[in-house]
Amino acid sequence: MAQLLVIEDKKRRLYQPIASIRDYSEPDFEAKLFKYSKELFSNYYAVKFKYTIKKKSDISESYEPDLLLISKKFNRWILVEVELCKPDLGHTFRQIDTFLDPYFDPDDVIKFLLKHNETFVQHKAELINLIKTNAKAPEVLVIFDDYDKKVFEKIDLRYKSLNVCVLEVYREHGNHFDAYRLGGKYPYDITNTTKIAYYDEMHFTIEKADLVSHLSSGEIEVHFNMVPYNAVLTKPKKKNSKCMLKIVDHNFDKNDLLQLVIDVDNKLIIQPL
Repeated sequence: MAQLLVIEDKKRRLYQPIASIRDYSEPDFEAKLFKYSKELFSNYYAVKFKYTIKKKSDISESYEPDLLLISKKFNRWILVEVELCKPDLGHTFRQIDTFLDPYFDPDDVIKFLLKHNETFVQHKAELINLIKTNAKAPEVLVIFDDYDKKVFEKIDLRYKSLNVCVLEVYREHGNHFDAYRLGGKYPYDITNTTKIAYYDEMHFTIEKADLVSHLSSGEIEVHFNMVPYNAVLTKPKKKNSKCMLKIVDHNFDKNDLLQLVIDVDNKLIIQPL
């Protein structure tokens, strides 16, 4: 496993991945995730959500998510399942299957959230609109503590578009100082989106140029799976010219279906369609 070297004021700190510690447990990992959830998911209200969700196609099957994320704009809500990255995915699959096919009483969910989270009392109308009036189905996010190729291949094979993140926790030897690294399909709070198309091995055309109307041509930063990439934006000077995005160092295939999105923080992100 990789280690993390942090250099600060000429001090060198070496952190080891906590996933390699033998007595490390899932509740430990869940507690750490919740402790820093405000920083990790700054555009969401993050709350513990030990509420029973039944499976619509088989109500005898039921599970409790670990956390719930609700957008501060109240336009989406996400059931979060926290798991240690282990080869045996039987239980994890059953939980995911249930959360992707949820059955619940909207009124009861709202009552539960208002009872256990004072934050939502002042947003009761927005909460009702999200969960009951619009009846928007919750999304699902699975967060693992580590990356294992075989585990992720199994997940990709079973769930083509599931949002999966990895929160790696590192600890300095002999101390309790932690470091964190979050990666994967992060649930960005998106405000606008457009398709981008492969033009050549370094260029992509942007279908809706108005998405980048607030930017000038030149160097910009885009993200993919939370990794920043240097890019160059070229805006059209003529009426029928194309808006282009140049990315030199990438692993996209010409057959990949991609979109460029912008979130509430004006961050540009490339996502698969």
